[in-house]
Amino acid sequence: MPRQPISDIQRRALRQWFQHQYPQPRQRDCIFWFKEKFNHQITQSTVSEILSDRYLHLDQGIEPSKPTFRQRTANWPILEEILFNWQQNIERQGGLITGDILCEKAREIWCQIPQYKDIPSPEFSTGWLAGFKKRYNLYKL
Repeated sequence: MPRQPISDIQRRALRQWFQHQYPQPRQRDCIFWFKEKFNHQITQSTVSEILSDRYLHLDQGIEPSKPTFRQRTANWPILEEILFNWQQNIERQGGLITGDILCEKAREIWCQIPQYKDIPSPEFSTGWLAGFKKRYNLYKL
């Protein structure tokens, strides 16, 4: 049987179902629920991964505009966390952030991170920006 991808929408549904059960269900109950709901057999390790902190961002209430299947990790997690927090702070204050502003701020922040001092600065291309926006669910930029 060929492997089938699991979308973020399906992951989110499993996480929400799991969090609203009392007492919390066992992983085999999650497997059974997922099979009934999506007609898709998953393994115990897949359940464990979906319920882990890796997919914590799915609990933030932001509905994905399209089904996403693959999650790529950041090459520069320290930079991206600082950049995301900065972006969120600016938007809470009513400011607007564009992709160009994010790339420029990323270049500025890069120079200030001690862990990256001996590493040449990335180009912060449109590809990097698209990945950053996808990782942090920033669809409005």
